[in-house]
Amino acid sequence: MHQKEIEKRFLASIDPFTKRAFSPKNLKAVRQVLQKVEIDVELGYPCEGVVGAFIESIQNQLRSSMPDGSIDFKVSTRIEAHAGNKGIKGLPAIKNMIGIASNKGGVGKSTVALNLALALAKNGARVGLLDADVYGPSQPLMLGAQGRAQVENKVLQPKICHGLQTISMGYLIDPTAPMVWRGPMLGKAIEQMLYDTNWDALDYLFIDLPPGTGDIQLTLSQKMPLTGVVMVTTPQQIALGDVVRSCEAFNKLNVALLGIVENMSFYHCPNCGHDDAIFGRNGGQTLAQSQQIPFLGSLPLNALICSAGDQGLPFLIQNPDHAISKQFMEMAIQIAAQIALLPVDYSAKFPHVIIK
Repeated sequence: MHQKEIEKRFLASIDPFTKRAFSPKNLKAVRQVLQKVEIDVELGYPCEGVVGAFIESIQNQLRSSMPDGSIDFKVSTRIEAHAGNKGIKGLPAIKNMIGIASNKGGVGKSTVALNLALALAKNGARVGLLDADVYGPSQPLMLGAQGRAQVENKVLQPKICHGLQTISMGYLIDPTAPMVWRGPMLGKAIEQMLYDTNWDALDYLFIDLPPGTGDIQLTLSQKMPLTGVVMVTTPQQIALGDVVRSCEAFNKLNVALLGIVENMSFYHCPNCGHDDAIFGRNGGQTLAQSQQIPFLGSLPLNALICSAGDQGLPFLIQNPDHAISKQFMEMAIQIAAQIALLPVDYSAKFPHVIIK
């Protein structure tokens, strides 16, 4: 088969994570030696942990049109900065910012944010986590991080936990001290944690947002270059209604909605094996369809996730081979793949020039 025909058939195949056909920029080289074809592919998202599944998917798609020869792939990754809110300049040290949001508290947003961040790090990305839930900063406990953040030359130094660069209000105040600040003070505090932290060349910064659509969310959306937001909900109607309002708010602020995660979808009894949908069924999936945004998947209510957070050793670290950990991995790659489809932020490629 001619090389041009091989290229054409590859570009017609579907990326298993973006769910779209490959673009010419993904195809770096095609080499043909007798009946063997070697294809170099460059992806815009990390996939270290699932590269085998990726290759198998493409091989299966091409095998029907190329049945007589073997097809080998060399897969590489180049993560670019993608445009966030219009008119807001990004930070040179951070390529992409991902908000993890829920309008209602108690849906497991912080747990989801932490494990998604860890999942992308395990796939080879450089990842940070900013705990913006200033009224209830839970990330230090779930990460097992103790003590204050260090300050050098008036710049915060992120704590490195399980490969993540992390910062939280919990690193800056007494853990027993109540937060009685008003909205403008809180917004300023979060801005300082973002802009005055010594982030080191991050591909992705996950931001664990507080519940609601108040001052903090407005500050982040209007003053910070959010690449996109992931919504976390439970299946019950009382939570879904709040998520609809959050989706509408982010749409008005021109922040991309990257997908919906349905948490606590059901309880799986470890004794009898019965699945009990205690909060209802398929609410998140139905909402994703109505909002026309990706449904990233459903996570069960599991005691191991709760105990991992209390122990300060995240679930994904404790249980890397668990089925739920594999779900987190797949969700995280889907999020990164959605970001790879967004417009590239070319302003990040040029230095800031001042003409006097």
